[in-house]
Amino acid sequence: ETNLITLRTGILRGESVLEVLKGRAIPISLWILIGSIIGGLLLLALIIFILWKLGFFARKHREDENNED
Repeated sequence: ETNLITLRTGILRGESVLEVLKGRAIPISLWILIGSIIGGLLLLALIIFILWKLGFFARKHREDENNED
């Protein structure tokens, strides 16, 4: 007796089904597109304004950097 596992000699068969679906073009209204662009730009401007007010973009002068060391 051996510890080998033998498979029966037969035909192994596999089947795959590929279904191709064609997507439909969904029309987007022009006013929705323009509104989304404007809304995104306003949101970006608001985030930049808040960061500016919190001092995120403030640059230290060279004299201030030397005094801190």
